[in-house]
Parts: sequence; C-alpha cells; structure tokens
Amino acid sequence: MKTLRFWILLLISVTMVCMLGIGLISAYFVIKNNLVNDSQIVNKEYSESVAQNTEKLFDRMLSTLTIVAEQIPHTMHDPTLVEERLKRLLISGNHFNSMSVVNSDGVVIATSPDVGITGAKLKSTGTLEALANRIPTVSSPYTATTGRLIILVSAPLWSEEHEYLGFIAGTIYLQEENSLQEVIGTHFANNGSYIWVVDEKGNLIYHPSEERVGDPVKNNPITQKVLRGESGSQRVTNTLDQDFLASYTYLPTSRWGIVSQTPYEVVVNPVGGIILKMFWLAIPLILITMGLAVYVANKIVFPIRDLAFFSQQLREHGLTKRPIIPTWYYEVKQLDETIHAYALEQKIKLDRFEETSLTDTLTGLKNRRFMEDIKRKWLETEQEFSVIMIDIDKFKLVNDTYGHQVGDEVLQFLSRLMIDTIASEGFPLRIGGEEFLILLPDKDLEKATSIAETLRQRLEVTDSPTGRPINISVGVGEYSKGENYSDFLNRIDLALYVAKSNGRNRVEQSINK
Repeated sequence: MKTLRFWILLLISVTMVCMLGIGLISAYFVIKNNLVNDSQIVNKEYSESVAQNTEKLFDRMLSTLTIVAEQIPHTMHDPTLVEERLKRLLISGNHFNSMSVVNSDGVVIATSPDVGITGAKLKSTGTLEALANRIPTVSSPYTATTGRLIILVSAPLWSEEHEYLGFIAGTIYLQEENSLQEVIGTHFANNGSYIWVVDEKGNLIYHPSEERVGDPVKNNPITQKVLRGESGSQRVTNTLDQDFLASYTYLPTSRWGIVSQTPYEVVVNPVGGIILKMFWLAIPLILITMGLAVYVANKIVFPIRDLAFFSQQLREHGLTKRPIIPTWYYEVKQLDETIHAYALEQKIKLDRFEETSLTDTLTGLKNRRFMEDIKRKWLETEQEFSVIMIDIDKFKLVNDTYGHQVGDEVLQFLSRLMIDTIASEGFPLRIGGEEFLILLPDKDLEKATSIAETLRQRLEVTDSPTGRPINISVGVGEYSKGENYSDFLNRIDLALYVAKSNGRNRVEQSINK
C-alpha cells in the first residue's frame, strides 16, 4: 500500500521535471528572441549612427566647396593658380580623392591631381547634373571618363555680376580608399557583421568585398524598401542566399541606404550553449530541492502519521499519549515579509536604473531612448505635437578653439537655456553630439516656431562659456496624423539643413505637403 509520503514525493518529482523542461524550452525561445531583438536594436542604432555621420560628412564637403567657390572666380583666368589652390585644398581637407574646376561649358579648367582631362569637355552624368542644378550637389554614383566608379560633390561658381561660371567639384572613388570608407568601413562588431551601402538605383556603392561594388542588388527586399525611402529592421536572405538580421537607414541627402547586418546563425548559435549551461547549473538546485522536498514531506506527513497511529492505538488500546502537532504560521509570515521587502528594494533599484537610462549624463536632459518611449505613447494616443530640431552652428570650431571641456560647458549652457525657455511646455532632449530636440505636446507649428525663435534670439544675445554668444540652426515641424514618424523627423532634419544652407542662425519650418 502506497503511503501519502510516496504520493507527495512522486508529485513533487514529476512537477519539477515538467517545470525544468518547460523552463528550459521557454528560456530557449526567450533568449533567442532577446538576442535577435538586441541584435536588431544594435544594428539599427549603428546604421542610424553611420547614416548621421555620412550626412554630416556630405554637409562638411558641401560647406567646404561652397566656401572655396567664393574664391575661385577671381583666379579662373590662371589655371595654374586654380590648380595650386585645388592641390592645397585636397591636402588640407582630406575629403576627396581628386578635385577639379569645370567651366559653364563643361570644359575642365584644372584638376588635382592631374588625371589627364584638363581642357577636355566632360559629358559624364555627374558633370551634367552639376551644370544643370547650379546648386551644391551630391551626384548619383557613375562611371567617369577615367573608368572609375565615382561620386561628384560640387558647388557652383558665380561671378560678382552673378554670372554662372561653372563649378568646383571633389570626387570620391568608390572602389578605392576614400573619406567615405573612413566613416562606414569598419564595423564595431567582429562577428561577421558588416555595413553595405546601396544607391537610389539599387546598385552597391560600398561593400567590404570591393569586387562587389557596383553590383546590382535591386531584388534584395531591403534594397526595395530603401528605394522607397524607408528605414527599419528585419530578417533577410541576401542575394547570396545567406540569412542575416539587418537594419537599414535611408539618407535623404544622397538617397542612399545604409545597411548594418549580422549573420543570423552568429546571433542564435549561443542559445544552445546557454541552455545547456542553465541545465547543469540547475542540477545542484534540483538535488537540493529534492532533499528539501523530502524533508518538508516528512514534516507534513509525520504529524499526520503520528495522529493516525494515535487513532489506531485509541481504537485498539484506548486512551494513549497524545502526539504533538506543530504549526508554522509565524515562519510563513516572516518569509512573506522578507520577500516583500526584497521585492520593494529591487523595484526601487530598477526604477532608479530606468530613470538613469533615460537621461543624458552630460546635460541632464532626456535622451533618445526617452524620445522613443514618449513617441510610441503619443502615436498610440494620437497626441498632437510638434518637434524642434536644434544644431549648434560651427560647434566643431568651439571644440577646436576652446577645447572639449568648454565644448561640454557650451552643451550644458544650451541645455539650461532650453529648459528655461520652454518651462513646462515640452521635453528638451539631447540626441547626440551638438544635436538637440524639443518635443512639444499640444503645440501647433506657429507656436513651436515662436518658441524656437525665442530660444534662438536669447542665445545670440547671451554670453556662453566661450565668452561670447553661440548661434543655432533650427528646423521646426508639426506632426500630421498618420504620418510615418521617420519621415516626419526626416523633413524636420531637411528644414534644419535648409537653415544651415541659408546662412545658419535661423529657424526654418517644415510643412507637410
């Protein structure tokens, strides 16, 4: 006859085996999903970071060429002087593989280095695009007369009488070492992850394997999304039938797509080892728990057994010595209070950690993660809001002139003035470097513009830690219901670019047409 003790131990044993199996299976899928999600988040942040750095690189290139373009017209009559100026600029700027000045008829006036095209009339895609646009331009990739796959970055040349004279251009050789590769050439993770870049025609313009540069990858599902101006993350099988986790970011300036991807197997391979380690770590705990289960079962069963023996003795022999039946209510209460106190302590620590993770350590402002959280809530509740995007004008010059310590103090100074200007009307954020955002709930475009203009005016009359005022360029936009949030930020970023292009120290509105 099976005793109560036997059935309790059998129930505990079966339950523990089932729980261990369920726990390991659940852990497998949870860890796998977490690794995949973490990889996608990391790739997304990295592709966005590379995209931002690439945009800044093009901004610097265009800014440099625009400044030099003001000086070239005075020396165009002397190709030797022009060539010498190009040579100095090429050495000092470190942006381009070569530089040239082309007149309004497409004839090359001077180049550096000499690639044998001086005096030739160019009919390449980039030349025709620059001549037609007559504005600072980043061309689509094309094959030059030298046979190289290049990008042409150009700025127009105007005489004092505002007569169009041609353009100055810098070229980037996509299949050789260049400044663009310095930005995107090395992936931070040494696990098979890498960056590749596709142009608006669906052709590779950067890939770790140089022989693949120029290959068409239009059929790649990520390429198709980038060609539609989308950004995001997904699992994808590439053109070589390889399984990857990829994140991609669209660049409005050049209409490129930056893709950061990690082999799927690299991400999920550790899961099996983790589960096996969890199993072996659980074995001692299982043995300890089984021993404890036997002990508890005995503590539960033995008093009942003693009571059963007492009943049997009572029935057979009459009144005998009464057994002692223990109780455990006090200990249970103490255990409950201990667990509650521990859980409360852990919650306080978690809340403190979460608050820290949402705050920029330098300025005390909220960070990009906070922006993502509040953006998600606002979109779900259809909250009306506007966004102010801020970039400090010529901040690099502040760091170069006064040092990074003063640069940090300038960022803190701007942060304090932002807080003081908006009071409790919105949320000021630092999203990286000298870039800031202000999220304004229930504010339309005009109100947001007024706040931005107030901040700009206060800055230009208030001495910063450098001893003089700083200027900012600002893009302002109002979110339209149903609008893609990435597209919304992109058009505000474009307004910010317009503000910088129009002379800086100004506020530009972004109107959703």
